[in-house]
Amino acid sequence: MANRLLWVGGGLAVLAVAFLVLSDPASEEAAPDWSEPRLGSADAPHEVIYYFDYQCPHCKHFEESPEFEALLADYVEAGDVRITFHVLPVFGPDSRGLAQASQEVWNQDPDAFWTWHTAVFERQAVPDSGWAAKGRILELTAGLELGLDLDALEASFDDRTHAAEAQEDAQQGQRAGVSGTPSLVIDGQAFLAEDTEAVRSALDAMVHAG
Repeated sequence: MANRLLWVGGGLAVLAVAFLVLSDPASEEAAPDWSEPRLGSADAPHEVIYYFDYQCPHCKHFEESPEFEALLADYVEAGDVRITFHVLPVFGPDSRGLAQASQEVWNQDPDAFWTWHTAVFERQAVPDSGWAAKGRILELTAGLELGLDLDALEASFDDRTHAAEAQEDAQQGQRAGVSGTPSLVIDGQAFLAEDTEAVRSALDAMVHAG
């Protein structure tokens, strides 16, 4: 399928499906807390927090990169790490709206979320140019025909339904030292995601520490 689960040569499509089966967000026994988008086994001993902004061109580049595919294959598919996705709005109000909308989509249907996530990144244009405004995102979502409740999604923009969750995500990132996107928090320390050498070094140290 033409979505972001095929970001890098199709490898992630297989990984994502496998992770969602292994981690079944609907099962409290398998995953006690799947309140936010995650890739990886619920039994993975380590968690990495990934901070991104849908309007951030560097985030789009990172998720399309061979390096991201390799990190997923070497650490997530291997069962050592699970990755939690947090939106950190670093641009304007459209980024804040997308942070809340993404949480609403995940809450409604975790499987549909990944198709939606892909489509939003594929739609990306110049930050704050209007491409990520509420009406455009609702139009995009309707066109994907994912069976989502569009009224609830619109309310997430208008009523700031998930504002508290989005704010807590941002505060967690700030406490960890995240200053921009894309960033990865590994063992409590923030790294720029595109600094692959430092990221791998930190992941290896965390995993080998047990």
